Amino acid sequence: MDNNYWERNINNWSKLYLKISHGHEELECSSWLKAIYHSLITPIESLLMKKRYAKTLSFINTHVKKGDTVADLGCGTGIFVVELLNRGAKVLAIDYTEAALKLTKELVMIKCPDKQSAVTYLKLDLRNECIPHCDAAFAMGVAPYIAEIESFISNVMSGATILYLQLVDPRNIFNRLRAALPWLNVRKLNFHDKNNLSKYYSQKRLHLQKRENFATGYIDLITKV
Repeated sequence: MDNNYWERNINNWSKLYLKISHGHEELECSSWLKAIYHSLITPIESLLMKKRYAKTLSFINTHVKKGDTVADLGCGTGIFVVELLNRGAKVLAIDYTEAALKLTKELVMIKCPDKQSAVTYLKLDLRNECIPHCDAAFAMGVAPYIAEIESFISNVMSGATILYLQLVDPRNIFNRLRAALPWLNVRKLNFHDKNNLSKYYSQKRLHLQKRENFATGYIDLITKV
């Protein structure tokens, strides 16, 4: 996981979240290949970002009650922190870059000035640090940047009772292409095998409540047994 990457790009990410995702990034290849990539992939990513946004809101609406404490892992620009506050939740806004936490604070001040005291901002590296106790946690767009996924899950579930987690599948054909042609893997994504994670959940007494395919990967809903 590249801390400098997110420090450099978080401001662009805030502008592009529901529009073109990471469309501002440049491939390390010839100009004609870049043009083809962006003309084909950017519209797809735009649609997927909107779907991911909707899925995250569905998780929040289903599993978060007024008064719950919820951890937004990789809070980014703070859009889901605001959604949680508007539903009466207390929020742990967690990221490992100062830039993301700053953007989240600014958005909360604009959108929910009367709810600022309901947010706790934490700069944590969840590969080796645990989160505080909370009723629920979600990580959408975080796990693909983490190689040490087992440590990440363990550190989250030490504090949370339920986790909504997006992952990238190495068996997906597009990810096989990324593995074969590294220049396509612009963001240096990490792929996590479904079977290996299922075994890990069982070993750690975690229950896989639901698994659904999404984009070039899948989303797991995990609870403690």
